[in-house]
Amino acid sequence: MNDLEKIYQINQLIDLYGSLLTRSQYEIMKDYYENDLSLSEISELRGISRTAVSDALKKAQAKLVEAERKIGIKRTIDSFKDEDEKTKQVIDEFVERLKNGI
Repeated sequence: MNDLEKIYQINQLIDLYGSLLTRSQYEIMKDYYENDLSLSEISELRGISRTAVSDALKKAQAKLVEAERKIGIKRTIDSFKDEDEKTKQVIDEFVERLKNGI
């Protein structure tokens, strides 16, 4: 898996399971993966060390991966990729509800 695919997958997991993260972890993940900020930029913004940012990213990513392993929403959604338009709409609506905390 290349870097872009990894970033895409992490962003999907953030969308699906971001509410399981602490507020700080969530914001750091968003800054790093969506806003493309460096560890140094995030550490300056938050007033914490680069090591703390790196640790938060690792812990948050592990939490997201573990949630997907246990719950499997992304895996289920991916299994419906080639389904009809109505199924895609239902899945998109479900994902949107998840993002908004149902």
